[in-house]
Amino acid sequence: MFDIKKAKLPTEPGVYIMRNKNRRILYVGKAKNLNSRVRQYFQSGGDGREMIPILIAQVADIETVIALSEKDALLLENSLIKQHKPKYNVLLKDDKTYVSLSIDPKQKWPTLKLIRYKGKPKAGALYFGPYISGFKAKQAHDTLLKTFPLRQCSDHELKSRQRPCLLYDMKRCIAPCKDKCTKEEYDEHVDNIVRFLKGNDPTLVKELTQKRKELSDKMEYEKAQIIHGQIDALKKISESHKFTTRFNLDDTDVLALHRGENGEFVICKMTIRNGRFAESRSFHIPMTVAQEVDILTSFMMQHYATAPTPKHILSQLCLPKALEEILNVKISSPQKGEKMKLISMAKKNGKAYLESFVKKEKELQELLLKLQELCLLDNFPKRIECFDTSHMSSENPTASMAVFINGQKSPSESRKYKIKHSEKSEDYASMKEILERRLKRGKAEDNLPDLIILDGGKGQLGLATKIMQELNVISCDLIALTKEEARHDKGLSKERIFIPGKKEAIELPHKSPLQFFLQRVRDESHDMAITYHRKKRKEGLIKSALDQVAGIGPKKKKLLITHFGSVKRIKEASFEDLISVKGISKTEAQSIIDNLGVNS
Repeated sequence: MFDIKKAKLPTEPGVYIMRNKNRRILYVGKAKNLNSRVRQYFQSGGDGREMIPILIAQVADIETVIALSEKDALLLENSLIKQHKPKYNVLLKDDKTYVSLSIDPKQKWPTLKLIRYKGKPKAGALYFGPYISGFKAKQAHDTLLKTFPLRQCSDHELKSRQRPCLLYDMKRCIAPCKDKCTKEEYDEHVDNIVRFLKGNDPTLVKELTQKRKELSDKMEYEKAQIIHGQIDALKKISESHKFTTRFNLDDTDVLALHRGENGEFVICKMTIRNGRFAESRSFHIPMTVAQEVDILTSFMMQHYATAPTPKHILSQLCLPKALEEILNVKISSPQKGEKMKLISMAKKNGKAYLESFVKKEKELQELLLKLQELCLLDNFPKRIECFDTSHMSSENPTASMAVFINGQKSPSESRKYKIKHSEKSEDYASMKEILERRLKRGKAEDNLPDLIILDGGKGQLGLATKIMQELNVISCDLIALTKEEARHDKGLSKERIFIPGKKEAIELPHKSPLQFFLQRVRDESHDMAITYHRKKRKEGLIKSALDQVAGIGPKKKKLLITHFGSVKRIKEASFEDLISVKGISKTEAQSIIDNLGVNS
């Protein structure tokens, strides 16, 4: 244990790094005064946080790094947390993708796109969102394009089109491709969409209403009817997307922290964009040694490194001023009024989420205990790995490993495998290869699962048991899961479990929570294997088509597929289209036309 009495610590601002006897980093923190902050951990009684005594008992050494300012300390702390992922720090696992509407007014003929992105969107275009769900975003996208009929084709299709497409006949596009509209008419539609998405819908509706009246007065009833439809559509979108409270805010995130009875935390983030409520998300934070201000600060440093940053953040707690400069955002901590009501609303949402989270976690723990008892497992199945294989006509055999931790799917831990050595589409050979690869690596990295589930019967179980014996793997439990009499009526048939050393299968209670859980685990593995197999098969078909073309190697194949999107579009491309691809010469373009039967 670290002897704080003998320690000589600086009094400047900076970062402190706590290590155990093996030099592994346990915790990284920042402080305005390093000496004062570190000594607080060792004071008699501490500050009441449950995890402090557990952390201090493991600390063998404390390193300090002096920073020039509080801002530098905050940046350094965040960098070290990202790099080392210390056990007792707040580690945000956020793999969410964001759905927004995007339009680029700088294009000659802009189009409204539905964009799903992870991290921050690319610069250059205008983005509206994020939306609370993909469904709401698609609803707004489709309605706006019906109301203001911009082009929906790709840039490549726009250039190569010989006549207007079917959407023009359906009055869903004004066909700029063949000059069926003027630039001014098209730009008016673009401007209307942008104004609406920026929250100027009352003004826009008012202007359209006036325009409808003018057209009616001129007895241009057909045009007036089109404007009437636009007004009606805009009102419906506005009503379905409006924020229902009286708060008048623009591009604001509201952050509140709630502490549970067991010392864990939840951070609720409510998002308001363009005066409309976009979403409410809650982030579970396990028990940590960090103080509440540090928890929220660390969350914001990690979250806004990838998430869209608003103009304004309302925070439940007073946060370091340096955060405003780092994140380039205004941060305030309201104590009264309507903005304080938003903080209270976020806190209530966080509390409700944590109660639901704890309840679900308890149910999953009970379910896993029931699985352990029913299948006579030696280990509590905290980490489950389910294996499945996929193949078709002896081509491109693949396999998958779906991972569930504490009963929850873990996509970052799951893996897809390409079968390397099995020449035939033979389930046993594929499963043998994949299990050997996984178990050998697991032994080397000391990262074996508690339970392995195989999608199959006694044969698969016997194969896996033999492999585990040969590799001397004794710490994993093993079961095989199969449907009753090979039935495939999902959710209706009984499931049977085979375990080593028992001849008879265990039949799961019909429609029980345990049956549905194991089906979900197996189905996840099955879907992964099939999806990956289809992808590899498609890649094989693309490769075989382009392999006919002399002079087109792997790099140029990739260039062509990236540019055109498919072999079909490459076949449809003209000579001029092909040579416009950077890296494709005139000779190679002609070779593609000659070999793939493209009309020049």
